[in-house]
Amino acid sequence: MFSTKKIRLAAVAVVSIACVALAAGSASAVVQGNGSDSGLYLYDAVPALAASNAVWAWTSEAYGASSATDANAVITCSTGSTGVKTFIALAGDERIVANWKASAASAFMSGTKTVLSPNLSLASQVNGNAAAVKAAGGSYSLGVACTSNSGVTVTGAVYRTISVTASTGAWTATDAVVTDQFRFTTQPASQTVAVGSNVTFTAATSGTPAQLSIQWQKAESTATTTFADVAGATTGTLVVTSVTDADNGDVYRAVATNSAGNVNSSSAILTVSATTGSVGMSAGVVAAQDGALSLSVPANATVTFNTPTLVSNKSTATGAMPDITVNDARVSSRPGWSLSASVNDFSYLTNTISKSQLGFAPAKVSATAVATQAGVTQVAGAAVYPAVIATGTAANTVGNTVLNGVLTFVAPQEKPAGTYTSTMTLTLITN
Repeated sequence: MFSTKKIRLAAVAVVSIACVALAAGSASAVVQGNGSDSGLYLYDAVPALAASNAVWAWTSEAYGASSATDANAVITCSTGSTGVKTFIALAGDERIVANWKASAASAFMSGTKTVLSPNLSLASQVNGNAAAVKAAGGSYSLGVACTSNSGVTVTGAVYRTISVTASTGAWTATDAVVTDQFRFTTQPASQTVAVGSNVTFTAATSGTPAQLSIQWQKAESTATTTFADVAGATTGTLVVTSVTDADNGDVYRAVATNSAGNVNSSSAILTVSATTGSVGMSAGVVAAQDGALSLSVPANATVTFNTPTLVSNKSTATGAMPDITVNDARVSSRPGWSLSASVNDFSYLTNTISKSQLGFAPAKVSATAVATQAGVTQVAGAAVYPAVIATGTAANTVGNTVLNGVLTFVAPQEKPAGTYTSTMTLTLITN
């Protein structure tokens, strides 16, 4: 099935890398008078700038940009933002996450606080109750919100006013084109202060029609979306004096009024910490000294093979290697190590069998050291000795490593029966 969405994402990546500007089509309306922090332009899946009278289906692909001439113009969030979402909300609820009708998670570009082509399709707002918006229709705000405080606090928002047709979900952007919208140009910032401190919040507006008044509001920490006017707080600066523990978590915002209506600022959270002090500390550090690299093998260690059986008419016997321990106590240099095994040819009276007939599958039993590993298996009949049976990687090998393994001895068919003996020598070296 053809997916325009996949094609759109691929196009964005190519354009972003190549820095190619897209040509603008008919201008889509700049947000005006609804409180958006700045203009938000709507692009379709082509991507082409949507006309001001464009009708979008409920499932139409729609993307946001900050420019009417570049579909890849990013939306920039403040440095204090930790997340970003798209949303549908009633007018006035754009900055109150709990009141949104529907939303969806978006994401910053890697290493930035910018958002490229946020998905504004109404059908993609999967969190909340988008179905109720489609069923009821009406006027809503559709946009992008920068957030902090685990997505609860809105630090900035850009949005369009849209009209949704009941039942079908078809929609249009209904805001007008005005170049200097009334908006907050300085948003109050969340702050953390000590008990007893004074804290100052600042807000300022710009645009037309000009501001007539400003009123600060506060929401208690127990009801962070229920705001009430702060008595006498009617300038761009609010000073809260001698804060207490009871003020912790309170939320403040400014409401600016002009002849067209009201605009809410972003919400700022007041965090009150216990009174703090500091104590300077100075502690010397002595460089660690290397211990020893050692190998521990059980005294008089002997491998006794089980009773041989004929496998493919060849005498075959297996035995268990006893546990051996490598201890690396070189805590400072940590150069790593290598453990190898050499084997003498097997002999019985005047008969010999090559050491290549001894297979060895080394295994790591346990380890307190990091980055140690058993060597590769030597296959009976094709074994090559000396063989590395374990290694410890440099920089990460301090501690013990316990090893053992399974030995397999396969005698050639022409060799006489008897008890053949040999000696395995283990050698531990530093890297």
